[in-house]
Amino acid sequence: MISFPIHYLRPHKHNAPDALQYTPSFSGADTNWQLVHGLMGTDSAPTQDTEEGIAVEIVFEGRDAAIFIAYARDPVLRVPRLALDPRTGGLTFWSNVLQPTEHELPIVIEHIQVCASSPRSIPAVDAPVARESAVMPWGLGDAFATNQLAEEVPTAVRFQARSTEPDGMLLIDRHVSRAGGEGLPAVSAGIVIQSQSAQIAKMELGFSDLVTVFLNGAPIFQGDHRYSYAEPIRPGFFQPNEAALFLPLEAGRNELVIVVVESFGGWALAARFPDGSVTTEPMR
Repeated sequence: MISFPIHYLRPHKHNAPDALQYTPSFSGADTNWQLVHGLMGTDSAPTQDTEEGIAVEIVFEGRDAAIFIAYARDPVLRVPRLALDPRTGGLTFWSNVLQPTEHELPIVIEHIQVCASSPRSIPAVDAPVARESAVMPWGLGDAFATNQLAEEVPTAVRFQARSTEPDGMLLIDRHVSRAGGEGLPAVSAGIVIQSQSAQIAKMELGFSDLVTVFLNGAPIFQGDHRYSYAEPIRPGFFQPNEAALFLPLEAGRNELVIVVVESFGGWALAARFPDGSVTTEPMR
């Protein structure tokens, strides 16, 4: 699976909180801008052009990166952990105008330099880590295409244990290849929940973009967190606690299956049991 990092510079968002953004991309998949934001990938930056242009310097150190604008001493964006392993490769540049007109201005890139080292030092930043009691390994099935949210628990799914990112997010595109055919990409993720007694357990859930949650074969929740630029306006940014579910657990073994559908901008899942009253393992 080929993968590459992407950095966006948005002139129309001069000094806005997301004027500059890092997003990893996996071959055959959309970019993951909904998943990597805030401390992990977006920041304010001066992006309006000047007579001298905009000077941009990107410094990589292992899986760390920093972006400097206009020869500033400090980086405007610091990515504490790149999603992709360092490797050799090339550089690609492109521009995209959301609403092109006949007055669209060309983009000129000049004075490109690639150096083996940089005199700049990247300031130390701690990468985000998973919250306490987060679900870390998940069972993940093969991807399939669908035109609707699941209403019945999928059967005959061959789950494989898959690791989350260090911050607890299951980056689905890292583990599966999107299925071809009509419809949106979808996948089944599952965990076994062990509870010492029958109880109502709170589970925090984050997802991108649509989910149906099944507990012991019964549907208990559907959620829609798609990006939308018109009514209803939704940015679609992934958060690990977008929803809170109160699960009626039986004593002993419980099976939780979540069908996650990707619409645009990133495919991910995260869950956590904040009171720590249960244990989980990936469904197999």
